[in-house]
Amino acid sequence: MWTQLALNVLLILPSKESAIDDMLSFCSGLFSNDSSRLEVLQEFRRTYTSKLAIQWYSRPSCIFRLVNRVLRTEDISGLFLFHQFIVDLHNQIVEEQQKQRQLLSIQRVYRGQFLPNSELEHMQKATGKLLSSNGFISTSRDRNVAELYISKTPPTDQASVLFIIDVDMSLESTLCADISTLSVIPAEYEVLFTLSAVFRLNNVVYDKEHNRWEVFMITTDEGREIFEEYKCIIFENIRITNPYLIFGQIILQRGLYKKASIYYESLQALLPADDLTTRTKLNIDYSRSLFFQGKYDEALAILTETERMFEKLGQGSESLDYLRCQFNIANVYMYKNKYECALEIYRRTLNDQRKLISGDHRDIADTLSGISWALEYNEHIEEALDYSMQSLAMRQSCLPSYHPTITHTLRAIGHYHESQGRWLEAQDYFSQSYATVIKYLPPTHVRCAFSLLHFGLMSENRGEYDNAFGYYTQALRIYEHNFKDGHPSLAHTLDQIGNIHRRKKEFHEASQCLERALNMRNRTLAAEHLTFSSTFHNLANIYMDLNDNANAIHYFQRALEIKKKHLKPANPSIARTLSCLATAYSHQSQFEMAECSFQEALDIQQAAYPNGHPDIGITLHHMASNYCRMNAPLQALEIYRKSLVINENFFPPNHTEIALVEYKIQELMQQIKT
Repeated sequence: MWTQLALNVLLILPSKESAIDDMLSFCSGLFSNDSSRLEVLQEFRRTYTSKLAIQWYSRPSCIFRLVNRVLRTEDISGLFLFHQFIVDLHNQIVEEQQKQRQLLSIQRVYRGQFLPNSELEHMQKATGKLLSSNGFISTSRDRNVAELYISKTPPTDQASVLFIIDVDMSLESTLCADISTLSVIPAEYEVLFTLSAVFRLNNVVYDKEHNRWEVFMITTDEGREIFEEYKCIIFENIRITNPYLIFGQIILQRGLYKKASIYYESLQALLPADDLTTRTKLNIDYSRSLFFQGKYDEALAILTETERMFEKLGQGSESLDYLRCQFNIANVYMYKNKYECALEIYRRTLNDQRKLISGDHRDIADTLSGISWALEYNEHIEEALDYSMQSLAMRQSCLPSYHPTITHTLRAIGHYHESQGRWLEAQDYFSQSYATVIKYLPPTHVRCAFSLLHFGLMSENRGEYDNAFGYYTQALRIYEHNFKDGHPSLAHTLDQIGNIHRRKKEFHEASQCLERALNMRNRTLAAEHLTFSSTFHNLANIYMDLNDNANAIHYFQRALEIKKKHLKPANPSIARTLSCLATAYSHQSQFEMAECSFQEALDIQQAAYPNGHPDIGITLHHMASNYCRMNAPLQALEIYRKSLVINENFFPPNHTEIALVEYKIQELMQQIKT
């Protein structure tokens, strides 16, 4: 879908007289010490017209290689440099295809290629699914020509693959043309597919006789309706026809946040200084690209500047764009731990939006989702869930089922159920979200990582630590792929992985993960940010497991200080750290301090979870153990039994927490009898 959207924008970009010269100047800079390539570029400069695009593409030259590299790597600046040639080539293929549609029947074409084993494995798993190209694809009507390209031994970690493609020339979107008469190598009988061709992968088989793989595909227009609907959503979101802003929106949707911010920064220099209307739209999306990278201060600075632009335009709450700016400011405040301030802005924005918009609208749905998020951090979980359900209903009424914001809302609803111990409901919403994400987004998109993290958390809650570790490490790889300079979400994932290592008694590995998380937070967040408490809490658990209770108490206290600074006193997260701190006090024989901390934690948890919660069961478990150490066995036994009842209501029967409490009850009863 990325390539299809990019092509649509390239086709509507205004032509510049200097476009080809700009491209050639760039190429000349790359090959300044290569006289033979410079001669080819000079020939291109002298002779090129749009009617010669296919001829030049078919010629083995640096132009051919650079165009493919730009498309394959999704090089944003490269796409703009080469856009005129890409458009010329696409248009000429379309023109030739229209000529040939009635005259020529291309039934089967072939392509020989060395393919990385990882890509081949992906294809084997994708049998029956749709595949889309991310560039122009050269094939041949002559099988022997295609086989020449895989006649040598493949490089290490690659396989020889012969693609066998059945072609339907009547298709409207997946277009190709026989370019033999235009190619500089007519004997190759080349058939060239334009960008974003779609194929259905029918089969992948191994040819033992020729020691290669054969991949059978057929051209198709399937999925075109989804693309057209998605394109309309993106274009509608921009609300103007500026192709440069549309292209930026596409980069954002693709999850290429760093590339998007570089693109927006360069675009700022191209816009007229007095075009404030376009600049406000650009800045809002620019701020989002920074926000998604975890650069919250930079995002806020851009949004503050945008507020001043709206003031110069004389626009305020009567402008939807102004309200979008306010919504994004509230989002930043959430990550800067200013929850009440964010909630106030969200509510004000919603009130103003409802004055301007009648009926269901994605902007209102976004704000409902924001209110839900802020309510969660202000300890109103059930109200937060209600707002998320309103947001989901509105998004489902005005957006297609695969839209990213719907998958986000499904995850949020799952998270609220998970936080209340309603794990079956949570699993259902997480699964709905992930099923859509993996169907419509590339596997390296950060939204895939969000879902994997939630699956990991669910597995961890059930005591399935190996499964949790698998989900967390998959999420980590995605975050590392997208955020090479670090990111708060990457630090959070390292926290989760470190916690699994701790549960498996792999303390050295756990400490390494938490140290990485701490260093990353120091680089990407303000000091004393709320999320530091997570790393300190997990470090304290490691020290407690190693019987270093003094250090455990120190880090639990640091975590507690940060939480109390940013959260309301009745937040269950505070209770979780209090309960662990109480356990460390108990291990240190500070029983009275432990008793007070346990009771404080229990009071918070019972008020927050009137219908019970696994956290209450765990607090009761360790409170009972404290009474054992205080030589109060009858009190301990009573509390262990309360813990067991709660644990059995929430945990699966084979959970270690149930087994441990049962064992302690039996052991204590034996002691009482004797």
